[in-house]
Amino acid sequence: MNLEDTVITVAGMLADAEKAAGNYADDPQHWHARHRHEMDKLRVLLRSKHGAHVNDRWDGATVRLAGIRSSSASGLAGALRNWLRAAEKRLEKEAGR
Repeated sequence: MNLEDTVITVAGMLADAEKAAGNYADDPQHWHARHRHEMDKLRVLLRSKHGAHVNDRWDGATVRLAGIRSSSASGLAGALRNWLRAAEKRLEKEAGR
């Protein structure tokens, strides 16, 4: 899978996971547990199907996939959003060659 396809796949997986977790405002009491569950499922999928190296701990998360590493103190969702931005920048740079 090339980087462009990986970006599309990861963006879709993240959007699906966040949609499944629901909106914080609709159920703030249970949202964190739902979000954690969805991020755990996403972490397993990224590792098993895409060979990603994911470290998701209490103090933040890191993701390494397709030669790009990103991190975020706000957890896996934040690290994946940062990974997507970095991957898109790399694609733009490669297109400018």
